[in-house]
Amino acid sequence: MPLTRREVLKWVGVTAAAGPLLPAMERIAHAIAERPGAAPIVWYNAGGDHNNFLAQLGHAFPSLMESAAIRWNLVSYDPLVPGVREPSPDSFSSAPIVILESLPPSGADAADGGEPIATVIGRAKAAIFLGTDACYGGTRWTAAEVESAEALCRRSNVPMIKLPGVPVPPHHLIGTLGYLEFRGIPDLDRFQRPQLYYGETVCMRCERRWQLENGEYAESFGDAGCLLRLGCKGPIAHNSCAAQRWNGGENWCVGAGGPCTACSEPGYPLHGGLGLYGRLAEGGPGPGSSTLNRIRAIGWGFVALAAAGVGLKLAHEAIDPIGQAAKASGRDRRGSSSVQGPT
Repeated sequence: MPLTRREVLKWVGVTAAAGPLLPAMERIAHAIAERPGAAPIVWYNAGGDHNNFLAQLGHAFPSLMESAAIRWNLVSYDPLVPGVREPSPDSFSSAPIVILESLPPSGADAADGGEPIATVIGRAKAAIFLGTDACYGGTRWTAAEVESAEALCRRSNVPMIKLPGVPVPPHHLIGTLGYLEFRGIPDLDRFQRPQLYYGETVCMRCERRWQLENGEYAESFGDAGCLLRLGCKGPIAHNSCAAQRWNGGENWCVGAGGPCTACSEPGYPLHGGLGLYGRLAEGGPGPGSSTLNRIRAIGWGFVALAAAGVGLKLAHEAIDPIGQAAKASGRDRRGSSSVQGPT
């Protein structure tokens, strides 16, 4: 029996929590496949196993890939495969969901009316920018190409949804597609990311959060303690890695002893000159301490710089990485007031 709308949305909720991700994704994928009149999906993917999300999905979740590739109304276009024609907008009976993982060679001119991608996007139900490159610009997309695609969406009144990550967690995409099909456009943050997956910083659910609060920092790799001094960008990184982890829930960057690199944020990997392992701040704990005050200021400084690079405008708003802004602070205020870069 097909799942009801309420049941599908419950499984979408599971993809944002520390629950059984594979069963949730499979149920959502089957529900999309069984839904009469489901929106076609046009996927501009990136060639090669390393960059191709569909290939990665097939390696990790073969049964899920079978639903996507065989049972969905899916048109996948790889611009690196010779002789393959781009999807034609006339081949769809209803507005498609367009997934932009890469751009065809003419994609840089999409905002100027290039065909046929401009027409496909112009008629879309929604456009999903998949991956950090597609969301902000990087190695496969330039910032100008991102701005061009965004401009086309705005002119055509096509909702934009951005799913950044290196790589993107599969449940973010499957859950977003399920929500789009059975409910509509999800609540988005200022970077067009679904609040469901990017509404919290990773510090909120990090197993080392209590060490940040207590001012207990690791001084070298392998030490116990918060990894802030080793370059962890968790206080400014919005993602769900800490709750759901990777490799079937086995582990994630911080759990394995590596700092979060904030791969879902604008400006990755440079982060305003700090790079992957430059320190955000160092010093004492507590929501009123110099540490978190600097994190708030520095974090939004990086975000503002990165946003300026992709043509976005931000209102200044304080970051509260561990959700304690309302609590009074009686903690000490150790540490320097300066920002220390990579060492």
